[in-house]
Amino acid sequence: MERQERTPNFLLRQERKRRGWTQRKLADAINSLREGEGNGQRGAATSDMVRKWEQGIHPPSPFYVSRLCEIFGCTADQLGIGEARLILPSLLVAPPTIDNQNPSLWLMRLITLIDHWRSPHFHDLQCIVNQEILRMNRTKLLRREALFALAALPTFLVTLNVISPIEEILARYAASIAACWHLYFDGGAEEIKPYLALHLPRLASLAKVPSKYQRGAAILASQAYQLEWFLALQDRDFGKALFATQESFTYGEIADNPSLLLASRVRRAHVYLHLKNPTQQMRHHEAALQYAPNVSPLLKSWINMVIAENHASLHRVKEADYFIKLARDHFPDHPEEDANASYIPVNSYTLSKYETLTYLHMQQPEKALQATRDAEKELPETLLPRRAELLNHQLMALCDLGELEEACALFEIAERGARQSKLRYNEVCEVYSLMCMKWPNERQVLELEELLRR
Repeated sequence: MERQERTPNFLLRQERKRRGWTQRKLADAINSLREGEGNGQRGAATSDMVRKWEQGIHPPSPFYVSRLCEIFGCTADQLGIGEARLILPSLLVAPPTIDNQNPSLWLMRLITLIDHWRSPHFHDLQCIVNQEILRMNRTKLLRREALFALAALPTFLVTLNVISPIEEILARYAASIAACWHLYFDGGAEEIKPYLALHLPRLASLAKVPSKYQRGAAILASQAYQLEWFLALQDRDFGKALFATQESFTYGEIADNPSLLLASRVRRAHVYLHLKNPTQQMRHHEAALQYAPNVSPLLKSWINMVIAENHASLHRVKEADYFIKLARDHFPDHPEEDANASYIPVNSYTLSKYETLTYLHMQQPEKALQATRDAEKELPETLLPRRAELLNHQLMALCDLGELEEACALFEIAERGARQSKLRYNEVCEVYSLMCMKWPNERQVLELEELLRR
């Protein structure tokens, strides 16, 4: 008898993840509901049962379907457990589809899933795409080519003048934005600018019109503007960066999504970090805190990270230590599984980065340098945006420690890595000024000026 292929239930899994629940906690929530109507039956769910529902090993019984719907406030179809659910091609359970011999088959299957997506929950589709891209990292698949193919999906419809259902259009935008985030952190900031210029007007227009898909379009528009914020920040166009955060917040309000609202506020505050205005930075961080009770543990950790750095910049050592501890306490074991990971790529590197900045502000360079070395373990050797940022932080710590030889050696690497970002290059120039003040007569420091003159 031929073995039937399992179809994982991504929708149920993401509803659980969205609340930051473990499988055990969901099972407990089911069992704690009041007795069922009529027969007085009580739940006896276990974490293993939840695991099997999510992995598609077997579906929940009608009794548990009703309880899941009650807990999540969704219909059975919205949770992927209704009779009318769409059975999509299984991606995550068939490792042979992602191999070194046939990467095109993997990409074709993923695009097929995207084009057959008929749920208004496009955020769930992004979670699937993001997980597939992360799996792709562990193979020799031609990563950048696949990411560019996904990023370009909406443009094919425009170029070919194809009239498609709104859900197909938005599904392609969802996949494209998820791919663009990965391209940005792979060093492809310039390459994604044309895609973003095409995406933003269309998504904004769809998000402003009341419809079944308005909320989904608003979520994608908010994410796209947050990506626009990243690009503007790298160009030191702070006015454009502030505008992007305001637009992101506006669409987050339309979507009524606390995660997007918190992220928009945090990113607006970050602009003031670079404008060296910690008081305004704190004002926006405090505005972001109002959304913290309704977001996932990963986002709670993130808001505590940035507030710790902000307090340290205002020389509030006790508060900075307190918020760093909170950030560590909330940080999940698997940040890549967070429902918001496709557009809020916060990971252990991010935690180490903000610890570094906090310790630098608090004039604790030894701890700052150790934090940069912890962060270094999470990054590839290539000079990507995050690695360029990390090198600048290491350089600051070495300068504060008075490590002349090591600082000069690292400066050449940091200067080369910062060339693709005006923001990062400005940081290198600022560190050089500090080095000149600290070692005004050292020949090897003065010789570094030649690098900046090129």
